[in-house]
Amino acid sequence: MPHVVVYNLLPSEIRDDSKLKIIKQIIVHAFLFIKELRLKANDISYTFPEDPSIRLNERPVVAIVELLFEKPERTLEVRKKLAMAIREGLYEKLDKMRESYPFKIEVAIKRFNPEKDGFCS
Repeated sequence: MPHVVVYNLLPSEIRDDSKLKIIKQIIVHAFLFIKELRLKANDISYTFPEDPSIRLNERPVVAIVELLFEKPERTLEVRKKLAMAIREGLYEKLDKMRESYPFKIEVAIKRFNPEKDGFCS
């Protein structure tokens, strides 16, 4: 099951349940949009670490997808498509949530092979 960690959100975004709900919906939509992933909404988990030192546009918002099990259909092209879908969705919604100031969003999709990397559930 993939786990998404989103770093460098503003403290006000992390503490606002309605904003976190929107961010989660964006991520779920991105995963479900890509049929090759064969995932359901409840397959995805999240963490939103809070860093009180984050101010406006000091650092990019960074989303890292971990524990995306390596499968033949999860090609480089599929992972790129997922990264772009997450980035575009976050950019669109965060831009509307925040006041007008420049910010960046970076997304990394990490492959995970449970047979090589070790996993239990």
